Amino acid sequence: LNRSSRDYGARILSGLLLGDRAGVPESTRSALQTTGAAHLMAVSGLHVGGLALLVFGLVRRCAIALGSVRPWRWAALLALPPTGLFVVLAGAPASAVRAGVMVTVYLVGVLLGRRTRALDALAVAAVLLATGNPWAADNVGFQLSFVAVAALLIFAAGQRGVAALAITALVASLATAPVQAWHFGTVAPLGPVANLLLSPLAAMVVVPLGLMGLLWAPLTTFPLDLAAGTAEALSAIAETMATPLEEAING
Repeated sequence: LNRSSRDYGARILSGLLLGDRAGVPESTRSALQTTGAAHLMAVSGLHVGGLALLVFGLVRRCAIALGSVRPWRWAALLALPPTGLFVVLAGAPASAVRAGVMVTVYLVGVLLGRRTRALDALAVAAVLLATGNPWAADNVGFQLSFVAVAALLIFAAGQRGVAALAITALVASLATAPVQAWHFGTVAPLGPVANLLLSPLAAMVVVPLGLMGLLWAPLTTFPLDLAAGTAEALSAIAETMATPLEEAING
């Protein structure tokens, strides 16, 4: 990501794409925390699933062009290694491991010709994480990740269109509010509105462009520059939304 010519945006992009918060400006981190959108700085299903979907789609198209009999199986097989590698490169936080396990369960299901229920995949991820570390459930990242995903799968699954964005933002904010209040002593009243604006921008623009930029970095930095510029815009929106609330709290 340091190959991007936009240093400020590249530092924000590193946080949004890889969960690397060390270089993210304090103003951006504070704004995301205040608006209830701090989860955007954690590697999750948005990132892991996005990468897997990108590789799956590219391989499937190539397999179809080459006349493969089962292009989706080749796509699933070749999407597995980069998915695992990305989780490792991100430092394997609970949210990324959870997403990686769920994506792996789904891809293995495709290889075997079996349908996978998302809640079953979530349960497998919880069991594996708890088996590896019995105290994993005490981790705030574990709690936020599993609570948010479980709530979305139960209450927001199957939604489409603009209504889906609003419902998703509301469900995720309400589900994670108790966890945030318990661990941090705060609740973000702007959470649903901020997530309605910021989450789609991150999910549909910043992360896909950033992932594409990582793949194309040896050839051109244009996608990374574009992703970094969009990350700056996301930060500006978050800071604009957070300013009145921060002034009210501090004033």
